[in-house]
Amino acid sequence: DNCGKMCDAWAEKDKRIRVIHKENGGLSSARNAGIDASTGEYLMFIDSDDYIAPEMAEKLYKALNENDADVSECGIIRINEDNTPDRLDIPSICIGRQYALECVLTGRYLLTFVVNKLFRSKLFQTVRFPEGKFFEDKFISHRIIGQCNSVCLISDMLYYWAIRKDSITQTAGWVHRLNWLQALGDGISYCNPSSSTTLFSEIFYNYATRLSALYDDQISVDRYSLDMRVLRSLVLRFFYLRKQCTIRQKIHLWIIRISPKFHHILVKLFG
Repeated sequence: DNCGKMCDAWAEKDKRIRVIHKENGGLSSARNAGIDASTGEYLMFIDSDDYIAPEMAEKLYKALNENDADVSECGIIRINEDNTPDRLDIPSICIGRQYALECVLTGRYLLTFVVNKLFRSKLFQTVRFPEGKFFEDKFISHRIIGQCNSVCLISDMLYYWAIRKDSITQTAGWVHRLNWLQALGDGISYCNPSSSTTLFSEIFYNYATRLSALYDDQISVDRYSLDMRVLRSLVLRFFYLRKQCTIRQKIHLWIIRISPKFHHILVKLFG
Protein backbone atom coordinates (compact mmCIF):
# COMPACT_ATOMS: atom_id res chain seq x y z
CA ASP A 1 0.00 0.00 0.00
CA ASN A 2 1.03 3.66 0.19
CA CYS A 3 1.71 3.80 3.92
CA GLY A 4 5.41 4.52 3.40
CA LYS A 5 4.71 7.45 1.09
CA MET A 6 2.04 8.80 3.45
CA CYS A 7 4.50 8.67 6.36
CA ASP A 8 7.17 10.42 4.30
CA ALA A 9 4.66 13.16 3.41
CA TRP A 10 3.89 13.73 7.09
CA ALA A 11 7.61 13.86 7.89
CA GLU A 12 7.98 16.63 5.32
CA LYS A 13 5.29 18.61 7.11
CA ASP A 14 6.56 18.03 10.64
CA LYS A 15 10.29 17.64 11.29
CA ARG A 16 9.59 15.92 14.62
CA ILE A 17 8.45 12.87 12.66
CA ARG A 18 11.11 10.35 11.71
CA VAL A 19 10.24 7.59 9.24
CA ILE A 20 12.09 4.26 9.26
CA HIS A 21 11.90 2.12 6.13
CA LYS A 22 12.79 -1.51 6.76
CA GLU A 23 11.95 -5.00 5.55
CA ASN A 24 8.94 -6.59 7.20
CA GLY A 25 10.36 -8.53 10.13
CA GLY A 26 7.22 -8.72 12.22
CA LEU A 27 5.83 -6.73 15.11
CA SER A 28 8.75 -7.18 17.52
CA SER A 29 11.29 -6.25 14.86
CA ALA A 30 9.41 -3.05 14.04
CA ARG A 31 9.10 -2.07 17.70
CA ASN A 32 12.77 -2.79 18.36
CA ALA A 33 13.79 -0.67 15.37
CA GLY A 34 11.76 2.19 16.82
CA ILE A 35 13.34 1.77 20.25
CA ASP A 36 16.84 1.71 18.74
CA ALA A 37 16.16 4.91 16.78
CA SER A 38 14.49 6.79 19.64
CA THR A 39 16.25 9.66 21.39
CA GLY A 40 13.53 11.03 23.68
CA GLU A 41 12.67 10.47 27.33
CA TYR A 42 9.42 8.60 26.65
CA LEU A 43 8.15 5.72 24.52
CA MET A 44 4.69 4.75 23.26
CA PHE A 45 3.66 1.85 21.03
CA ILE A 46 0.64 1.84 18.70
CA ASP A 47 -0.14 -1.23 16.62
CA SER A 48 -1.22 -1.08 13.00
CA ASP A 49 -5.02 -1.00 12.52
CA ASP A 50 -5.43 0.50 16.02
CA TYR A 51 -5.90 4.18 16.83
CA ILE A 52 -5.78 6.48 19.83
CA ALA A 53 -7.69 9.43 21.25
CA PRO A 54 -6.03 12.77 20.35
CA GLU A 55 -5.38 13.53 24.03
CA MET A 56 -3.90 10.15 24.95
CA ALA A 57 -0.22 11.19 25.01
CA GLU A 58 -1.00 14.39 26.91
CA LYS A 59 -3.05 12.67 29.61
CA LEU A 60 -0.56 9.83 30.10
CA TYR A 61 2.33 12.31 30.27
CA LYS A 62 0.50 14.34 32.89
CA ALA A 63 -0.34 11.25 34.98
CA LEU A 64 3.23 9.97 34.74
CA ASN A 65 4.91 13.17 35.90
CA GLU A 66 2.37 14.36 38.44
CA ASN A 67 2.71 11.03 40.25
CA ASP A 68 6.45 10.57 39.65
CA ALA A 69 5.72 7.18 38.07
CA ASP A 70 7.77 5.26 35.48
CA VAL A 71 4.80 3.92 33.49
CA SER A 72 1.30 5.30 33.00
CA GLU A 73 -1.58 3.51 31.31
CA CYS A 74 -5.17 4.07 30.21
CA GLY A 75 -8.21 1.93 29.51
CA ILE A 76 -8.84 0.24 26.16
CA ILE A 77 -11.87 0.14 23.91
CA ARG A 78 -11.85 -3.06 21.87
CA ILE A 79 -13.51 -2.63 18.48
CA ASN A 80 -14.90 -5.99 17.34
CA GLU A 81 -15.20 -7.15 13.74
CA ASP A 82 -18.87 -6.14 13.69
CA ASN A 83 -17.77 -2.67 14.86
CA THR A 84 -19.30 -3.10 18.34
CA PRO A 85 -17.15 -1.79 21.20
CA ASP A 86 -16.12 -3.54 24.42
CA ARG A 87 -14.65 -1.58 27.29
CA LEU A 88 -11.54 -2.89 29.05
CA ASP A 89 -11.78 -0.75 32.15
CA ILE A 90 -9.15 0.00 34.76
CA PRO A 91 -9.38 2.17 37.90
CA SER A 92 -7.51 5.43 38.44
CA ILE A 93 -4.83 4.38 40.93
CA CYS A 94 -1.07 4.30 41.40
CA ILE A 95 0.52 1.02 42.45
CA GLY A 96 3.98 0.00 43.61
CA ARG A 97 6.40 -2.42 41.99
CA GLN A 98 5.57 -5.58 43.93
CA TYR A 99 1.82 -5.35 43.47
CA ALA A 100 2.30 -4.35 39.82
CA LEU A 101 4.39 -7.49 39.22
CA GLU A 102 1.66 -9.61 40.79
CA CYS A 103 -0.84 -7.94 38.45
CA VAL A 104 1.39 -8.78 35.48
CA LEU A 105 1.42 -12.48 36.42
CA THR A 106 -2.35 -12.60 37.00
CA GLY A 107 -3.25 -10.46 33.97
CA ARG A 108 -4.89 -7.76 36.12
CA TYR A 109 -5.25 -4.10 35.10
CA LEU A 110 -4.09 -4.67 31.48
CA LEU A 111 -0.47 -4.57 32.65
CA THR A 112 0.69 -7.12 30.08
CA PHE A 113 -0.29 -4.77 27.23
CA VAL A 114 2.26 -2.22 25.99
CA VAL A 115 0.02 -0.30 23.58
CA ASN A 116 -2.02 1.57 26.18
CA LYS A 117 0.98 2.99 28.03
CA LEU A 118 3.57 5.73 28.22
CA PHE A 119 7.00 4.51 29.36
CA ARG A 120 10.11 6.28 30.50
CA SER A 121 12.56 5.24 27.79
CA LYS A 122 15.24 4.30 30.33
CA LEU A 123 13.21 1.16 31.07
CA PHE A 124 14.16 -0.19 27.63
CA GLN A 125 17.91 0.31 27.92
CA THR A 126 18.47 -3.45 28.17
CA VAL A 127 15.04 -4.77 27.16
CA ARG A 128 13.85 -5.60 23.64
CA PHE A 129 10.85 -7.49 22.30
CA PRO A 130 11.60 -11.14 21.44
CA GLU A 131 11.53 -11.75 17.70
CA GLY A 132 9.89 -14.88 16.35
CA LYS A 133 7.53 -15.17 19.34
CA PHE A 134 3.81 -14.63 19.81
CA PHE A 135 2.54 -12.63 22.83
CA GLU A 136 5.70 -10.52 22.75
CA ASP A 137 4.20 -8.03 25.24
CA LYS A 138 3.90 -10.75 27.87
CA PHE A 139 7.58 -11.71 27.44
CA ILE A 140 8.83 -8.27 28.49
CA SER A 141 6.11 -6.86 30.76
CA HIS A 142 7.60 -8.25 33.99
CA ARG A 143 11.08 -7.00 33.02
CA ILE A 144 9.74 -3.50 32.44
CA ILE A 145 7.45 -3.35 35.47
CA GLY A 146 10.21 -4.86 37.61
CA GLN A 147 12.28 -1.70 37.08
CA CYS A 148 9.48 0.69 38.09
CA ASN A 149 9.08 2.39 41.41
CA SER A 150 5.40 2.90 40.62
CA VAL A 151 2.84 2.56 37.83
CA CYS A 152 0.02 5.07 37.40
CA LEU A 153 -3.33 4.00 35.93
CA ILE A 154 -6.02 6.35 34.65
CA SER A 155 -9.55 5.21 33.89
CA ASP A 156 -9.87 7.27 30.68
CA MET A 157 -10.59 5.09 27.61
CA LEU A 158 -7.98 6.41 25.19
CA TYR A 159 -6.71 3.44 23.16
CA TYR A 160 -8.82 1.75 20.46
CA TRP A 161 -7.90 -1.87 19.74
CA ALA A 162 -9.22 -3.09 16.39
CA ILE A 163 -9.95 -6.84 16.33
CA ARG A 164 -9.30 -8.79 13.12
CA LYS A 165 -10.17 -12.47 12.63
CA ASP A 166 -6.58 -13.33 11.64
CA SER A 167 -4.93 -11.38 14.47
CA ILE A 168 -2.53 -13.18 16.84
CA THR A 169 -4.87 -12.98 19.82
CA GLN A 170 -7.74 -14.48 17.81
CA THR A 171 -5.81 -17.44 16.34
CA ALA A 172 -4.27 -19.01 19.42
CA GLY A 173 -2.95 -22.33 18.13
CA TRP A 174 -0.59 -24.73 19.84
CA VAL A 175 2.58 -22.69 19.28
CA HIS A 176 0.76 -19.57 20.48
CA ARG A 177 -0.14 -21.35 23.71
CA LEU A 178 3.43 -22.59 24.06
CA ASN A 179 4.75 -19.03 23.75
CA TRP A 180 2.16 -17.79 26.26
CA LEU A 181 3.40 -20.39 28.77
CA GLN A 182 7.04 -19.56 28.06
CA ALA A 183 6.29 -15.91 28.84
CA LEU A 184 4.44 -16.80 32.06
CA GLY A 185 7.31 -19.09 33.06
CA ASP A 186 9.76 -16.26 32.46
CA GLY A 187 7.61 -14.05 34.70
CA ILE A 188 7.57 -16.58 37.53
CA SER A 189 11.34 -17.02 37.21
CA TYR A 190 11.86 -13.25 37.21
CA CYS A 191 9.81 -12.79 40.40
CA ASN A 192 11.48 -15.89 41.92
CA PRO A 193 9.08 -16.09 44.89
CA SER A 194 10.88 -17.18 48.05
CA SER A 195 7.80 -18.63 49.73
CA SER A 196 4.44 -20.13 48.81
CA THR A 197 1.53 -17.71 49.05
CA THR A 198 -2.05 -18.28 47.94
CA LEU A 199 -1.48 -15.94 44.98
CA PHE A 200 1.67 -17.64 43.73
CA SER A 201 0.14 -21.07 44.34
CA GLU A 202 -2.76 -20.13 42.05
CA ILE A 203 -0.38 -18.72 39.43
CA PHE A 204 1.76 -21.87 39.57
CA TYR A 205 -1.28 -24.19 39.36
CA ASN A 206 -2.59 -22.24 36.36
CA TYR A 207 0.82 -22.51 34.70
CA ALA A 208 1.22 -26.25 35.36
CA THR A 209 -2.25 -27.26 34.19
CA ARG A 210 -1.89 -25.20 31.02
CA LEU A 211 1.44 -26.95 30.38
CA SER A 212 -0.30 -30.31 30.72
CA ALA A 213 -2.93 -29.21 28.19
CA LEU A 214 -0.21 -28.75 25.57
CA TYR A 215 0.27 -32.51 25.45
CA ASP A 216 -2.53 -33.12 22.98
CA ASP A 217 -2.31 -36.56 21.38
CA GLN A 218 -3.17 -35.08 18.00
CA ILE A 219 -0.17 -32.75 17.97
CA SER A 220 3.46 -33.65 17.45
CA VAL A 221 5.75 -31.94 19.97
CA ASP A 222 9.02 -33.27 18.51
CA ARG A 223 9.90 -29.90 17.00
CA TYR A 224 9.45 -28.19 20.35
CA SER A 225 10.85 -30.89 22.65
CA LEU A 226 13.52 -28.53 24.04
CA ASP A 227 10.92 -25.89 24.87
CA MET A 228 8.78 -28.50 26.58
CA ARG A 229 11.72 -29.70 28.67
CA VAL A 230 12.41 -26.13 29.75
CA LEU A 231 8.77 -25.59 30.72
CA ARG A 232 8.63 -28.85 32.66
CA SER A 233 11.85 -27.92 34.49
CA LEU A 234 10.05 -24.84 35.80
CA VAL A 235 7.31 -27.09 37.22
CA LEU A 236 10.00 -28.93 39.18
CA ARG A 237 11.82 -25.73 40.18
CA PHE A 238 8.74 -24.06 41.62
CA PHE A 239 6.99 -27.17 42.92
CA TYR A 240 7.21 -25.77 46.46
CA LEU A 241 4.59 -23.19 45.45
CA ARG A 242 1.97 -25.95 45.66
CA LYS A 243 1.79 -25.61 49.45
CA GLN A 244 -1.15 -23.21 49.46
CA CYS A 245 -3.10 -25.17 46.83
CA THR A 246 -6.18 -27.23 47.63
CA ILE A 247 -5.85 -31.01 48.05
CA ARG A 248 -7.43 -31.55 44.63
CA GLN A 249 -4.99 -29.11 43.04
CA LYS A 250 -2.04 -30.81 44.75
CA ILE A 251 -3.10 -34.18 43.32
CA HIS A 252 -3.17 -32.63 39.84
CA LEU A 253 0.27 -31.09 40.39
CA TRP A 254 1.83 -34.36 41.56
CA ILE A 255 0.53 -36.14 38.45
CA ILE A 256 1.85 -33.31 36.26
CA ARG A 257 5.23 -33.58 37.97
CA ILE A 258 5.37 -37.31 37.13
CA SER A 259 4.00 -36.99 33.59
CA PRO A 260 2.30 -33.92 32.08
CA LYS A 261 1.15 -36.03 29.13
CA PHE A 262 -0.45 -38.66 31.40
CA HIS A 263 -2.21 -35.86 33.33
CA HIS A 264 -3.60 -34.49 30.09
CA ILE A 265 -4.95 -37.94 29.15
CA LEU A 266 -6.63 -38.29 32.56
CA VAL A 267 -8.24 -34.87 32.26
CA LYS A 268 -9.59 -35.74 28.81
CA LEU A 269 -11.01 -39.02 30.11
CA PHE A 270 -12.42 -37.95 33.46
CA GLY A 271 -12.50 -34.14 33.39
